[in-house]
Order: sequence, then structure tokens, then C-alpha cells
Amino acid sequence: MKICIFCSGVDSLYAKTVLTSTSRIGIRVDALAYQVTPFHQRLARRIREYRAGGRLLWQRRQNSSSADPVTPDDVFRSSLLGWCAQNTVQTYKVHDLNGKQCQNFLHSIRPDVIVLAGAPIIRFPILKVPPIGVINAHAAVLPYRRGMNVAEWSVLEEAELGITVHFVNPGIDLGDIILISRFDAGRCVSIAQLRDRVRRESAMALADALECLQTGNYERKTQQRQQGRQYFAMHPNLRDLTERKLREHHRKAA
Repeated sequence: MKICIFCSGVDSLYAKTVLTSTSRIGIRVDALAYQVTPFHQRLARRIREYRAGGRLLWQRRQNSSSADPVTPDDVFRSSLLGWCAQNTVQTYKVHDLNGKQCQNFLHSIRPDVIVLAGAPIIRFPILKVPPIGVINAHAAVLPYRRGMNVAEWSVLEEAELGITVHFVNPGIDLGDIILISRFDAGRCVSIAQLRDRVRRESAMALADALECLQTGNYERKTQQRQQGRQYFAMHPNLRDLTERKLREHHRKAA
């Protein structure tokens, strides 16, 4: 089974986590296509992450970088492209993962499955290329919560946390389900920590889903739109309430 990963930039920590998770269980990824993100969009994303509760994470990165000298070789080995080079994963830079340039690349490598690792919405001309399909890890239990900030909404509504790996279709998080992996918030006391946990859980769930696709050992479950609802970006006041719930959960679990 030939696997290609899509991600939105060379600084994608999520894509690298997916690659390392698949490698640990012996799943080989053949190619990675990454979209060149304009500087102003990268800056806007960092600002959103900061406002969403990532201040401590930013401080930790700055403190670690100032304490430990980093060589160019260290940067290359730790980078996404460096990992791919060391593990013979073919990389391809595109300006648009939905564009003709990307379509030509896919037709040249002919992947059986595409894995979304922080990619933008993928359109039908790309979705129809791989014979098995395009898969994605959704940060909540489907079919109940679709859309944005669904891990945070799950905490706020005191619902179970989970990652759903599903096939991607033209709908919003409506594709057939491959597997659901449930987890607990554990020691997460902030949205930044919750999102970091979601990233790691999503990567492991995608690796497990790829193994299921290789062996055929899974039951494909169809979703119905009326079974759930779509969520949107969470208001800052609700984010504060969500973090209070995380801290309360942590105190009770301690």
C-alpha cells in the first residue's frame, strides 16, 4: 500500500508526529506533499495559537532554545524534511494541495491512500485520485461533533474525548468512519496542553488506521448528518470556561 501525507508546511509538527507514529509500528510512508504557506498566513496562525492558550508553550520553546546551543545538523535532523530525507520519504513542494501541480505529482507516484496531517480542505479532483481514499483524524467522536474546536467543545459539554479516523468526502467530517480511539484529558490543564495531547493521539490513531487499511481488518461505518451537529470556533469566554473545567478535572483525578 503506497501512502502519501499532505500537510500545510515544512514546519508541521503534526506531520512529523504522524510520520514517527507510523514508523514505530512498521508502516512505511512513501511521499509527503507540503503546501507553501505565505508568511502572513504563518504569522496569523502563530498569533491564533498564542491567543488560544499557547503562551506557556511559546515561553518553553524560547527558554529551551536559549539554554541549549543548536547546530545546523541538529535543526535538519529534527525538521520534517530532515526526517523524510533520513527515512527515504519523497517530498514535494506545491503552492496549492488542490492545484494541478499537486494532481500531476499524485498521478506520477500513484498513492493508494492520502493521509491529511494538518492540510486545508481537499477538493474532489484530489479526493478521487487514491483508490483506497483520503483519510483524516478528527478531534472528537463522530458522528456527534463535527467542525471546529471539537476537542474543546467536548470538554465544555463534558462529553467523552476521542479521535475519529474517517474517509474524507466533500462533506464536513461526514465520511465513513474507520476507527474511534478514546482518551482522557489526564493532566491537561489548558487548551494548549489539550491540543498537544490531541496531536499525539491523532497521529497514533492515523497509524492504527493505516494498519487496518493494510490488513483489511476494520468495519467501515457510514455517518448520517442528522446524527450529530456542526460546531464553530469557540468564543474566548467559553475557552476560559473550558480551561476551568480542565483544571477541575485534573484536581479530581489527582
